Amino acid sequence: MLQIIIFSFNRALQLDTLLSSLTEHWKSPDYCIDVLYNSTGEDYEKAYRMVKDKFSSFPITYHRESAVADRPQLGMFLNCDNVKRYMKLACLRHPKSDFRSLLIKVIKENKSRYLMFLTDDAMFIRDIDIPKHIFSWLDEESGSRQFILRTGKGMNGYPEEIVKEESGFLKWNMYDADFKSNWGYNFSVDAHIYSKDVIARTIDRLWFVNPNTLEDPVCRALRAGNMMGEAMSYDSPGILSFPINMVQSVVKNETMGVDCHMLNEMFLNGYVMKYPVPETITQFQVYPDYLQMFRDNEELKISIR
Repeated sequence: MLQIIIFSFNRALQLDTLLSSLTEHWKSPDYCIDVLYNSTGEDYEKAYRMVKDKFSSFPITYHRESAVADRPQLGMFLNCDNVKRYMKLACLRHPKSDFRSLLIKVIKENKSRYLMFLTDDAMFIRDIDIPKHIFSWLDEESGSRQFILRTGKGMNGYPEEIVKEESGFLKWNMYDADFKSNWGYNFSVDAHIYSKDVIARTIDRLWFVNPNTLEDPVCRALRAGNMMGEAMSYDSPGILSFPINMVQSVVKNETMGVDCHMLNEMFLNGYVMKYPVPETITQFQVYPDYLQMFRDNEELKISIR
């Protein structure tokens, strides 16, 4: 069983797009989904209730963050990096919540053997049917191996010199690639599958306040232990990211600035959305020219360039 944890904030429409694509395209392995979400008003919360109703027949559990800020335990300050992150994040303005403790609880209470994170601005673009031999491969070296759904041949500065192609799959060592690239960043909240115990132990000892501040400390902690370096993926991506807007203020990521309130209103009025998929895929993060909106027999194209 694979535990899929999805992060969402004020983006019920985009979560709906992700869940629609996942339930359409996911074939195996069996999965259960935990959605960790937050909202800043009744209209956003109403939209999330609509998502819950729509996907009520699927194995999905929703966990709303509370406004009670997490407090680090004294032992965490024995780690100098945790101290630095705590001081840095304490100076930033960001919504206070129990994100860290809630995430750790959700991971610990689920007995699945494998773990994958997703963010709500992604969409699956083809069927995912992961063969059993991939999980046998993961189990052989659970602290060293991961299977990735977001990479593919020719994408994101494809490091041809270090990648081996084997029967529709790619294999490489992430420590041989650029650390800041998709091929070398060995922990991500974007569709990497891990043996859960290893990631759970790592997360439990680090300080973070949201998904963006989770990635880097986990990645660096794994690299310090020479872990999760062996990677494997399909030769084409199964999922893409569409960063059309940004809902957090801790890390400044590139975004297209599409209004979350406008999208939420459209969802409340019965519209659903699909992102246009490029004919030739060269990047995991896609910045589309327009959004495709659907309601009954109506289709709208909303320009965002």
